[in-house]
Amino acid sequence: MNETTQLLLFTRSPFESGIKTRLAECCSEADRKGLLHAFVWDTLESLRNSQLTDDHAIRVLTASNWQPDPPSEPSSFPLPSWLGPAALKLQADGNLGERQVAGILTAVQDGFSRIIIVGSDSPTLSPRHLHLAAERLAQAELVVGPADDGGYYLLGLNLRRIQAGEGDPETNLRHLFLHIHWSTDTVCQKLTANAQVLGWQARFLPELYDVDTCRDLQRLAQDLRIAPGTAPQTAAFLENLRGPKKVPTAPRRFNRCH
Repeated sequence: MNETTQLLLFTRSPFESGIKTRLAECCSEADRKGLLHAFVWDTLESLRNSQLTDDHAIRVLTASNWQPDPPSEPSSFPLPSWLGPAALKLQADGNLGERQVAGILTAVQDGFSRIIIVGSDSPTLSPRHLHLAAERLAQAELVVGPADDGGYYLLGLNLRRIQAGEGDPETNLRHLFLHIHWSTDTVCQKLTANAQVLGWQARFLPELYDVDTCRDLQRLAQDLRIAPGTAPQTAAFLENLRGPKKVPTAPRRFNRCH
């Protein structure tokens, strides 16, 4: 196994229907698709700017094809030119845990020693978060970036340590995601409890927030007015968006992950 890191982005495709439906009160369907595209673009740029790996080790796993069939010319949702077509893959079947296990096992087969998985709901993810994840993976099997809704925005795994540990690595990876009720506020808590049962060391990153609701989007818009360089594509999209409707700032949610 070599000493390289794979960076993996899990996302939906903006060509799907039903994108980010909890934003429907403040954004049209077209705007929600545009937001997803901006989130993905900014997240990919953070992955690349982290310089943790070569461009070819950055993958995007989508729930459905990024391009429609037949593909539109030109694409209405282009991706960065540095991202080659081979980087786009379809997610495996199953729930989110099963899909993540499939992505991790592929990374093992490809010879990566570490994998960092992120989603597309936290566009304020920065290269600094990724560097912290890489640093903390040096002495732990698991690194978690907790989201303030009880989920997680980043999951890092030290594949070398996992393979050197007790038990069958694939069985242990599946146990990590066992009995998790996805899209609830117990996701991160249950994940870390499973890691403890496995005897894995877990390290944590600073908390971020996912953008799921109109309140979250208002919070993001306020943050990006102060620091647009955090997510420039998203900041530009929100600046041009006629909205979102003004909603109260979201109350702080407390993560019970650690």
